[in-house]
Amino acid sequence: MDKRSVMQGKSEITKVGILTYQNTLNYGAALQCYALRRCLADLGFDAWVIDYACNKVERAECVAFSLRSPASVLKYLMKARKRAAFKRFKKALHLSARCDIRTIRDVSRDFDCIVVGSDQVWNSSISHDDGAFFLTFEDDPKRCKSYAASIGTCGFPSDEPYATYLSHFSSLLVRERTAAEEIRRLLPYRKDVRQVIDPTLLLSREAWESIARLPVCARRRRYILAYSVTDFELCAEVARELAAQRGCDIIQVCQRRVGRIKGAIHLTHASPEEFLGLFANADATVVSSFHGLCFSLIFQKDLYCILRKDNATSSRFRDLLDELQVESGVLQGVEDLAKVKPVDYGVVSKRLSAMREASVAALAESLGA
Repeated sequence: MDKRSVMQGKSEITKVGILTYQNTLNYGAALQCYALRRCLADLGFDAWVIDYACNKVERAECVAFSLRSPASVLKYLMKARKRAAFKRFKKALHLSARCDIRTIRDVSRDFDCIVVGSDQVWNSSISHDDGAFFLTFEDDPKRCKSYAASIGTCGFPSDEPYATYLSHFSSLLVRERTAAEEIRRLLPYRKDVRQVIDPTLLLSREAWESIARLPVCARRRRYILAYSVTDFELCAEVARELAAQRGCDIIQVCQRRVGRIKGAIHLTHASPEEFLGLFANADATVVSSFHGLCFSLIFQKDLYCILRKDNATSSRFRDLLDELQVESGVLQGVEDLAKVKPVDYGVVSKRLSAMREASVAALAESLGA
């Protein structure tokens, strides 16, 4: 679909600022940011990513450190090679001037509106209630928009101050059904709260393949790709079993030393482009990451998604799987491995195409296009 065809009239909004987690070593965060900017550009907007410094997020992501914390300095030094790879990727993001909570108001004046999202920008345990992600520095509600903003869990810690924050947005597009339901509960008078898909799903498989690059270690080899952020032992067990069954190697994208699979090829500093290449060329994927699930579906892989019932953030997985009518490929334990059947990508493709079209239209409408 040509996204430009969505724009039927001339929008008063031409220059758009995106506020999200942009300075990060997290693959999903970096790639969703890239995707949203590219989608807005395809719609004809002059789209920029606001280079906002959220200290809590940047220290957790090892792109900043505090001299008061030797541990944070050590983590920063250990991530040097990965940080360099992400810095190169960020050149495609069209970044604004660097700003923080004191200067973001000045930087925001360069834009006709600000779009908050995607990712878990409204998850208080990640942002530590940074008011910037609720646009508390903005005075005009008409300038306050969101796209696929996520709470991450099933709800906000309390009704206040979140009801006040959210009432300031002129457009509320969120990523999960559960998030939409929570906001409607807080703001029952708002009839415009809508669910849209994650930005990574807005781009086609071909669009992602155009920037994907396969690491040297993955060339000329069949492999199971393991990418886990939780349930490390179960992911390892499933990956080893699949590798034995198929006669494949295991390549594991590692965020940290915890949960490394013995005998696997470990990649700790892959670039975002290499991350995409690994998904595109995998024999099968074993994931416990939301964006790992997204890219497995985009590249139509044999999927083994680890999703336990007691996972506190399972709503974002469940909502996506339900929307795409994916009933197979989900495991709660290794005993489920024998029950897994191939995902019906004929159904997924049709559902995703319809969801993509609706989400692009909702985004364009929210910006007056």
